[in-house]
Amino acid sequence: TMDGRYLMIGSESTETSEVHFLDLQQQQQTRDSHEPVAPHVQCLAQRRKKVLYEIDHRHGTWWIHSNVGNLPNYALFSAPAVAHCQDLWQPVLLNSKPLFDGGPV
Repeated sequence: TMDGRYLMIGSESTETSEVHFLDLQQQQQTRDSHEPVAPHVQCLAQRRKKVLYEIDHRHGTWWIHSNVGNLPNYALFSAPAVAHCQDLWQPVLLNSKPLFDGGPV
């Protein structure tokens, strides 16, 4: 991502997208036996028929540029920065608030 937090791994065809991510700032976790467990790649949103999307991250939020919902043009969505968040996407309606420097991005 542009903020350097995540490594994104994408797979795309002409009609579908699927993105996986690796948190580059996540510390190694330990199991009950105190053996280290390396961070792992997680799916952001599973491939869906005729849905294309691109992702970026900022301040704990995924920013999604997608045609989900059979949109003729792409729209902007946001969701918490978690795995399998496709059901959490919320449309972002732009108004007179600035996007940068004190705004959401």
